[in-house]
Amino acid sequence: MRQPRSAKANPFPYRGSLVCYLSLDAAGSLTQVGHDFSSAAEAYRRAAAGEIRLYAVWPGEYSSDLFEIDDLNAFADAFGVERPDPHVHDLAWTLSPMDDGTSRYANVNVVFRCGCTLSKQNIKKFANDMRRQMGWNVATSTVPGCHGSADGSEVYTIRVERRTLGRAAP
Repeated sequence: MRQPRSAKANPFPYRGSLVCYLSLDAAGSLTQVGHDFSSAAEAYRRAAAGEIRLYAVWPGEYSSDLFEIDDLNAFADAFGVERPDPHVHDLAWTLSPMDDGTSRYANVNVVFRCGCTLSKQNIKKFANDMRRQMGWNVATSTVPGCHGSADGSEVYTIRVERRTLGRAAP
């Protein structure tokens, strides 16, 4: 028998529509985990507590592979589940030169000073962090843009509901 592959050691599509999550408890009971927030949050909580082990089946081109979800933080981040050790982002932000100043959502350039990165996989976690940390409503339906700056840092362009920007100063 083949052992499950590590999700941590592979580029894993946590939010992929074809991924099927399974939980296995100590008694050997196998349960499918839904892709909705509440199912993911409950699976994360139980896996973090050691009550279950979390696995995923991801179909390949000719066969499906079984993965052990061995990076619970990446799983939580992908589904926007708040972890018990919330990270406080150290970041600088400015309105993008491309912002029109009137749309409901502002284009905001963000530079992380805490070493974080932003991607399609963790935008929901970042949005929850920013809601808690700065009162922002960050759009999660679009992929954040990224470009380099003169000092070599990565600049991410996100969309933030304009009325919530006034709650925090850059």
